[in-house]
Amino acid sequence: MIQVDPDSLTATPSSYGWPFLHKADYSKGTLFVLIIPENFANIYNLPSEVLSEIRKTLSEDLYARLEGPARISLFLYDNHTLIVESFLDESADVSIVSGSNFTKLTDLVSGETLSAEKVTSTTPWTQPSVPKEVRFNVKLNPHSYGVFRIE
Repeated sequence: MIQVDPDSLTATPSSYGWPFLHKADYSKGTLFVLIIPENFANIYNLPSEVLSEIRKTLSEDLYARLEGPARISLFLYDNHTLIVESFLDESADVSIVSGSNFTKLTDLVSGETLSAEKVTSTTPWTQPSVPKEVRFNVKLNPHSYGVFRIE
């Protein structure tokens, strides 16, 4: 069961458990606490919805973020190019989510251009007026990577 409320993100098989990510107001700022399991390799077993919420919180100030399963990495560069790399043994569908000021994602190897799919984002971790976002859906082959420019 995955629960997202204004102060925590919990993913447990029942109502008993603890949050993976907790938000608390502290003085004039906000404190986030990310709980790492005793065996940190268990992070790979988290559902993609939980990983996506954690990624969303940690990459709030970046121009793009990743949504999808574990063992997929996103590398961002300051010239709006990015690499998405899969360490999985099977194909995976992932999404690159960015602000609405971006409208296309170009594969720098094949030259293919992907159009943006507009989405409205809501999350308990951000300010009440969350700007609209766009999503680019990408399919990755096993143990492969894609190199893109976002415009």
